[in-house]
Amino acid sequence: MNRLHASVFGLALLASLAACAPSEAPPPVARAPSTAPSRSAPPVRVVPAEWQSRLPVVAIDQKAATLGLADNALARGQLERGNSPGPGALELYLAVVAIDPDNERAQDGVRASLEALFEMGRIAMRSGDLALADHVETIARSVQPDHVDLPV
Repeated sequence: MNRLHASVFGLALLASLAACAPSEAPPPVARAPSTAPSRSAPPVRVVPAEWQSRLPVVAIDQKAATLGLADNALARGQLERGNSPGPGALELYLAVVAIDPDNERAQDGVRASLEALFEMGRIAMRSGDLALADHVETIARSVQPDHVDLPV
């Protein structure tokens, strides 16, 4: 009987020690991405040559309307032309930059579009869509090759 009590006591002791063992560390808390445009990257002053053919032609008197279209496209998540029939937010903002390089609203729009594209690329990486992640990197590198979020 002593052996039985010793065995039961030993099992109870092991079970209680197992319950006290450290569990897995809690998952890290995800940091919400900033929706504010990054000010760390310099503004785009010259539209890259490979983007010239993608940009709609904008007359100086159409600048405000084009910025409105760009803001709406950005709000809808139409960041770049992709497979859509018309230009995305990035192309529209760059079209304004092409005629007015110092336009702060267009510069902020380019930054916001790139930030949204980077977030899309991060999501693509996490979900294993490497083709989309590569596409995002190609766009960002062509528009702003010195952006801080681009790999070296």
